Amino acid sequence: AEAYVDLASCYKYGWGVQRNYDEAFKYYKKAEEAEIPSAYFRLGLCYFLGEGTDVDLSLAQTYFEKALDLANNKNAYFCLGRVHFENGNYLEAIKYFLEAQQISSDPTVYYWLGILYYLGRGVAVDRIKAFAYFKKSVDEGDKNPLWVMENDPIWGYTDSIWWLAFCYEHGEGCLKNPVIAFDLYKKGHEKGLHPCTYRMGLCHIYGNGCQKDEKYGRQLIQNAANNGYEAAQKWLQIN
Repeated sequence: AEAYVDLASCYKYGWGVQRNYDEAFKYYKKAEEAEIPSAYFRLGLCYFLGEGTDVDLSLAQTYFEKALDLANNKNAYFCLGRVHFENGNYLEAIKYFLEAQQISSDPTVYYWLGILYYLGRGVAVDRIKAFAYFKKSVDEGDKNPLWVMENDPIWGYTDSIWWLAFCYEHGEGCLKNPVIAFDLYKKGHEKGLHPCTYRMGLCHIYGNGCQKDEKYGRQLIQNAANNGYEAAQKWLQIN
């Protein structure tokens, strides 16, 4: 029966077969019917991400809770935090993120804690703590590039690069440092993060943290706009 989970994962990740989320979901359900505990977490992800089924945060929460209670899957702490964040239950979200922080140096845990402290969701606004969490997220992501490659499309580690750069650019929770901000925007641009491409372009336009180069700056902003980044599109309309 464990083979159901293995087969489902092959379809989910495209290991030896063409990726097919519908087939993955089908076999995870068969694993659940065979009372395989590891299926609970996988099904939670399916319902959270809408892979092979419709997005259903209520069912995602149910399966993540089963994964934690019945399969002792500690990764469920973070996922429960994400579910509660999406539902606007920020006090519950931060509780689960802090639990996840105790057991893992996962970059995304630090990212979401940074967001909560920056925006003041479930906690008082604290830009110093937010900056520290964004920096920790970037540092841990740099240490684990293979982890990032596999997980970032879902959980958003690279967004922490933008937030950290923004903090340095504007002195949010740290001393203002346009050079470090530019380097981080460039790093995000190289990872395909369009908001960073846009901000890097602005840095070149105005010579913030780098040599002024209006032509190249406009090219970068056009690149971000061509990839659907709305702020870049609006900037081009008025400049």
